[in-house]
Amino acid sequence: MIVPFVKKNRRFKTKSTAVIELTDTGYWVYAEMTDFSKNGLCFETEAAIQPGTVIRVKLDKSLVSSRFDKSFKSVSNDGYKTYNSTVKCCKQLDDDQTISNFGIGVELI
Repeated sequence: MIVPFVKKNRRFKTKSTAVIELTDTGYWVYAEMTDFSKNGLCFETEAAIQPGTVIRVKLDKSLVSSRFDKSFKSVSNDGYKTYNSTVKCCKQLDDDQTISNFGIGVELI
């Protein structure tokens, strides 16, 4: 299910597992990325993350081909592509077809 967040840019649907690390505590959670745009990413996860929280999103591969990757400001770290981000919104999902409880929208920084 795609969570209906306010969208400034075109979104591209995807299914990818990510690790989200909370930078202030070092805690991490698994999430499923559902779509991405030029400025942000959307996830479904079991954990609620407060808007304004600074996080690191870790993916096992780039969001786009290498010639476009520079615009996404990723850092290669521990074999992952890491994207520094800020949580913009977190909404509880009411869909019985997903195992995740929360939809999270993040802005790349």
